Amino acid sequence: MDHPDAEVRLAAILEHCDERPARERVARHERRELRQASARDRGFEKRGAVVQHHAARHLDAGRPFLRAYEELLVRRCPKYHELQGKADSVDKFDALLGPGRWTRHAVPNEQRLDRNGLVSRLLSSSYAPRPGEPTHDATIAELTSIFDRHAASGTVSMLYATVVILGRPA
Repeated sequence: MDHPDAEVRLAAILEHCDERPARERVARHERRELRQASARDRGFEKRGAVVQHHAARHLDAGRPFLRAYEELLVRRCPKYHELQGKADSVDKFDALLGPGRWTRHAVPNEQRLDRNGLVSRLLSSSYAPRPGEPTHDATIAELTSIFDRHAASGTVSMLYATVVILGRPA
């Protein structure tokens, strides 16, 4: 890879890919993106790159499980609503890097979770009610009920796009 930030970008993206097929798919896609970006980014200086990455969960995608999970978060996790849309705002990146000085790359990703994995996934989120908080037990009970209704072969699928923002400050 001849792009100066190739290793940084690949490491950032692959960090969020839990399954080998997803990692391989992301790596193939990202290598293609990097070849295109190399030609496009030649006007940038060689230092000072900014990379921001996050996983953007699909909120519905026509799947009943994703819709039920989103409804649970909205109803049971007050902090969740406060965070919506803050990770991937055009205004945020224009202010940080300058208009036209950054690019957004998104790679599809799927995470298959068993019941414990789904509960752990929710509890790892900053907006989830913590053990001992009044809504914690009811939230986990509802989450496991959602899992039981929608699991196929003991798992549910969370659909994400791994989003990478790459730019250089003005």
